[in-house]
Amino acid sequence: DYGLLSSNDVASTKIMGDTTFTAQWVEKEGTFRYHLVLPGAQWSDGAPAGFVQDGASKAGGEFWVDPAKYRHPDPITVTDKVPTCDGYVFLGWFDKARTTSDHGGTEAAVRNAGETFTYMYDENSKDNVYTLDALWASIKAEPKTVTYDGDEHGIDAATVEYNNKSLEDFGAGDLIKLVSLQYSEPEGG
Repeated sequence: DYGLLSSNDVASTKIMGDTTFTAQWVEKEGTFRYHLVLPGAQWSDGAPAGFVQDGASKAGGEFWVDPAKYRHPDPITVTDKVPTCDGYVFLGWFDKARTTSDHGGTEAAVRNAGETFTYMYDENSKDNVYTLDALWASIKAEPKTVTYDGDEHGIDAATVEYNNKSLEDFGAGDLIKLVSLQYSEPEGG
């Protein structure tokens, strides 16, 4: 895969006489991958087409790499394939804040299926691997048994725990809202 080295627009160049333009191409070297983050996490219906498993993080979550190569400003569209992991709910793909000297930066975001974003890195970038991390949540509550008495009952206080600690600064409280859960069943039901 190759990309045009300069994005200067020659269409706006005023030509005075014989002029030669020479395209300069550079081999794309950037990598894009998904990180499933948690040990035991897997794709529910197979990995995205063409992606290959390529090792795991220290925490045990697998990396899935696109064999295609990328370079700024290539577009990337988030897969509609969904990973699963026992005891967790998949919320989307966490995209950390990124800064490059040549292409500015982006703020942290949660990417969803079908969303398109720009590959930030090129041959001058310090980092050339763009990773989206699976964002997981688990809801923790103490077990509670209630004998049917005809009244409404709810669970006691519950908490949401995210796998990514940096979400505290990101405003993760807006991702999952805990509301009253009430359950009742007709007598004898």
